[in-house]
Amino acid sequence: MLGAGLRLEYRGYLSNPADKSHVPRNIREQVKHKIDLLDDIHHGPRQASLNGAFISRDWSQVPAGDWYQADDCTLPIYYYEPNEEGWFTLWRGQCLAIIELRSTRIIGYALLSSRSYNSLAIRTLITKTCDVHGLPREGFYFERGIWKSSKILTGSQAPLSWAEVEGGLRDLGLRFIHARLPRAKPIEGVLGAVQNRMEGNPGYVGRSEQTDRFERVEQDMRLVASKKLHPKDRIWSSSEWLARLDEIFAQYNAETQDGKMTGGLSPDEAFGSYQKTGDPQVKLDASCRYLLAHHRRPLRVTSNGITLRFGKQVFNYRNEETGRLVGQVVF
Repeated sequence: MLGAGLRLEYRGYLSNPADKSHVPRNIREQVKHKIDLLDDIHHGPRQASLNGAFISRDWSQVPAGDWYQADDCTLPIYYYEPNEEGWFTLWRGQCLAIIELRSTRIIGYALLSSRSYNSLAIRTLITKTCDVHGLPREGFYFERGIWKSSKILTGSQAPLSWAEVEGGLRDLGLRFIHARLPRAKPIEGVLGAVQNRMEGNPGYVGRSEQTDRFERVEQDMRLVASKKLHPKDRIWSSSEWLARLDEIFAQYNAETQDGKMTGGLSPDEAFGSYQKTGDPQVKLDASCRYLLAHHRRPLRVTSNGITLRFGKQVFNYRNEETGRLVGQVVF
């Protein structure tokens, strides 16, 4: 049955064509647009939303520094690190990046030698970024998934089994918004732009490793795995790759962008030009720095500094400040 509004006359067409799949051109021309419209719905509601109508956002009234946006991606470059077997492990790793949303300027990132990441990695990156650039005036614009479900980020309830009070970033008056579709995340375009700059670097395997098939790199990886080739002859070490990442991100920030977010300025220029006059971002000094901590609880400082235990994990923190506070109870 053809949809409503299609009135077709079949008497002029053969009832027994030579090809059983044959559809007369006149009929195809009348139904093809409706079929195209239904194709996305046939795949599912998310596909229909991705290709359906949308609202184009106006960023002109959003000052730089109001919102931070973060996301993750698996970069298309392999690098190596020493392992416990006396040889080397090759990683693509997980890259977590934060941009200042108005200017799309990259203001922080972390490279994790792992096939996944957790809320502690996200929270640590946020903390370090806020140390350098200050707190966003309004809040954070994340995707869903772990970026939404992690209670260690929002502080809405105890995330794990231990009984500590969690401050969370909401205590600082910050809001959390979660994007539903990729078009709501300008950071995806940023991550795509920086990955364009990675083509041709050592260890490059493409964004879809299974289908791009860079054969020489695949062969090198097999030789490294069989210990027939030292990776330094073909692939960057983690420190070399981090240094190159710093260069790539700095180049992106300094390059003029033609999109609506920056209006022909580079992210660096837009970050400076679109600031809110008379309302600088808040940076927490040493006396308030604990407000950005993952957890807040009183602990006595020992000669070994401050020791935190989470399950089987033990973390020690010590510097010249803890040395002067030995024997005292601190937050």
